[in-house]
Amino acid sequence: MTGLSLSRLAGAAWRRLPRVERQLAARQTQELGVSSMAFVTVIMSFVGVIMVLQAATQAQRIVGDLGGIGQSQFRHQGWTGDD
Repeated sequence: MTGLSLSRLAGAAWRRLPRVERQLAARQTQELGVSSMAFVTVIMSFVGVIMVLQAATQAQRIVGDLGGIGQSQFRHQGWTGDD
């Protein structure tokens, strides 16, 4: 089921509800969304941190150690750090 057909199905179901139930459903959806916002924010923050750590680990495997690049560039330009 594609997103467009799913939205059409949801719209058709919404239109078939009586007006009082639509208002009640909208109010409950609003209350549920607002009350869970803090929980969702905390969980998504933890998920984001985990994703960044996983990406950093994989990037280190692919790229390797780049610590010597800066030192070799300084030596190439004549700066030794002994000055």
